[in-house]
Amino acid sequence: ENGALVYLVIGDTVKRIENYNFQNCAQLAYVEIGESVEYCDPSVFYGCSQVVEVRCLAPWAYDISHAREDGFDNILRVIRNENEPSAIVEQDGYVFFDYKGIRLLVSYDSNVWLGDFPESLGGEPYAIADGVLSESPLFSMSKLRLPDTLLGIGDYALGGIDSNKFEIYGGCYYLGNWLIKATSTSVTEITVREGTVGIAPRAFEKCNSISSFTMADSVRIIEWQSGYLTLPDSALTEYGGCYYLGNWLYSLVDELYVGEITVKEGTVGIFDHAFDSWNSGLTAVHIPETVTFIGDSAFHGCDQLTRVELPSGLSVIKYSTFFGCSSLENLVIPHGVKVIEETALHGVKCVTLPASVTAVGYGAFGNTSITLYYSGSEGEYNNIYFIGKSTDPRNYSKTVIVYAK
Repeated sequence: ENGALVYLVIGDTVKRIENYNFQNCAQLAYVEIGESVEYCDPSVFYGCSQVVEVRCLAPWAYDISHAREDGFDNILRVIRNENEPSAIVEQDGYVFFDYKGIRLLVSYDSNVWLGDFPESLGGEPYAIADGVLSESPLFSMSKLRLPDTLLGIGDYALGGIDSNKFEIYGGCYYLGNWLIKATSTSVTEITVREGTVGIAPRAFEKCNSISSFTMADSVRIIEWQSGYLTLPDSALTEYGGCYYLGNWLYSLVDELYVGEITVKEGTVGIFDHAFDSWNSGLTAVHIPETVTFIGDSAFHGCDQLTRVELPSGLSVIKYSTFFGCSSLENLVIPHGVKVIEETALHGVKCVTLPASVTAVGYGAFGNTSITLYYSGSEGEYNNIYFIGKSTDPRNYSKTVIVYAK
């Protein structure tokens, strides 16, 4: 149940793989089974629902149907030939592939790695997968810098880095222009350095004594659970029924708020759980074009919400963003969004989906009836990668899909 394991190669010395060895490795994406393996128990990969590719060189029969029976619910392909090209790409010691519409770095060759990550992989920006930088070779690195173009950092991705590799400013550790974590869980004052582009997952975990927090205007990404801070009112400013931390909307002032909210002009992001409340009387939210990031579960449980105007700069609809928003009349996802994450639209009854979407996470639509207006053709729709066959709304009994072309 290793949440950080992404890339697994079972070598040629292994003959048997026994019960439940890799069960519930939720982030595992690639598996290679060596030709020496004579037996693999069906329970070995139970719950490994994120695996997209298996290379099986063992002599026994194995195909996609077998893989799904073994727990690989979202498998894209099974490779039987050692020489068949993989979706996994190696470039200058970096191993990556496209996953859920995002280029994802899954491992690196520590023999050639010098500590500064490239600006792009294969000509495109990328994110770092969970646990990638948790290995011991990082302790010997004299420098480490993350590029400003990075799309995101996975959970526990930086667990193996010694603190002497970081820069320190305002109560926080930095790698380049990424804030990685607070210098201590007892820190009381945080000042995010100007020029900072992102905040890594769990950066402020267990920091329960923060009394002052100054946000930099440059921050464009706040990763999972770093945006779910507990801050005193004195660290925030109030405007139009909401609290703000710099140019980020932090939360409602009153979780029982009734009526409409207009997000302040100049706001660039909305924190995780900002409007999250099953008791909220929130009916409409107007979001300015300056917003480019909306965090996990931002509108979770807002069952009275009927209208949300989403800005055109979004690229992802995050985990459970609109979970339970059953009163939305027609949620228009802006063109440019590539990924709809897990349970993001669970319970939403009417959605306009752009042809720019390339991947949809497990349970994104909640397995219920839905009216879906799709801006592309049926052929384009068929190219969307749905994580889990039950995620595609066409499998729901009362779904209506209207194609624009």
